[in-house]
Formats: sequence, C-alpha cells, structure tokens
Amino acid sequence: SSLDLVVPEKRLVQEINLSNPLSNRFTLQQRFRIDERFIRKNNGSDLLDGYAFNFRFRYKLQANYKINKEEAKNVTTLKFSDELMINAGSGIIYNQFDQNRIYAGLEQGIIKNISAELGYLHWFQQRATDNQFFDRDIIRLTLHHKIKI
Repeated sequence: SSLDLVVPEKRLVQEINLSNPLSNRFTLQQRFRIDERFIRKNNGSDLLDGYAFNFRFRYKLQANYKINKEEAKNVTTLKFSDELMINAGSGIIYNQFDQNRIYAGLEQGIIKNISAELGYLHWFQQRATDNQFFDRDIIRLTLHHKIKI
C-alpha cells in the first residue's frame, strides 16, 4: 500500500543561525534554512526511475528560558519554537505550504556537557496531493552531548 512505500530523498542544506541573548536567562534563536531536495519519483505504490527536484525554505524561531541560575550545576531550560516550511519549484502544485512544527520542551542538565530534553511537537504537514494533511502529535526525547573542540 502507499502507506508502506518508503520514498528516498537526497538533500543539500544551507543554513544561517542567529542567537540573541536578551538577558542572562532568556535567549531568542533564529534559523534560516534552504533545502535542495531530490525526491525519488513514485506513483504512490511503487518507486519509479529518477528524482524530482524542489526547494524548501525554512524559518525557525525558538525561545529558551533558563529556569535556574547560570551558575547552577545542572541548568534547566524551557524551550518553545515554531518552524514554518515552504516548498518552491516547478513540480510543486498543491503544497507550497509544506509544514509547520510547534514545539515545547524542557532540557535538564545531567552531568557536565550532557543533558536530556523531553518535549511535545505538533507537526502539521500538507501532502503533495490537494487538501490532504498529516496532523501529528509527537513526544520527543533528545540526549544532548556538547563537545568542545
């Protein structure tokens, strides 16, 4: 069935990240990203020869708030973000709006340079066919390891 079809995608990415500390505890982060996407052609149930190409423009705004003081051994950070993705290209007919991801999470320091983050992600995505959408609720667990070079 079409739900079992795995469609390969190759992607080139360029991004710019900006971080604006507004206080000792509050930081706004922005990410501007361009994806050059090469998506395997398919008919909904089988893969076909060749790849279709399109651009995807992404903008993410994230707010981070450190709940405890900077000097705390294990910092706790509250995170909120919203990422909007827009498709562009000659093959894009119905889904210029690709998706929107809204996230809220809590990151907790465990030991030096290691933290864990637990959060909720609401993922709303338009499919390539007209007026069909995915509406997903996701619980995300992330392990962060910061390496200083």
